[in-house]
Amino acid sequence: MILFIIFKVSEENIAFGDTALKQLSVLTAQPDIVRIDLNEINLQFILVASDGFWDVLTNEEAIHSAQTFLRVSSNQWHKVAEYLVRKALKLGSDDNVSLLFIRLF
Repeated sequence: MILFIIFKVSEENIAFGDTALKQLSVLTAQPDIVRIDLNEINLQFILVASDGFWDVLTNEEAIHSAQTFLRVSSNQWHKVAEYLVRKALKLGSDDNVSLLFIRLF
């Protein structure tokens, strides 16, 4: 978590209020919106997950784990999210873990 590293602010402190961070202009409710033409890139899937997942797996580890699962269990797309959540929990995530796995055709 970048805020924890830079400001030594825990997630619990942010949950009680983020006024100080907003005053410093480091935390905002404005979303970053990116538009990607899926016809121009080759994607198999999109992973959207909570910080409880990303705290224990890097982007590369998550992608590799999903691809490995699909190689071993071909056509088991519907079970990838469950596999990845269980992996995060086994790796010791101490936060809630939620994950959305979107298969692209």
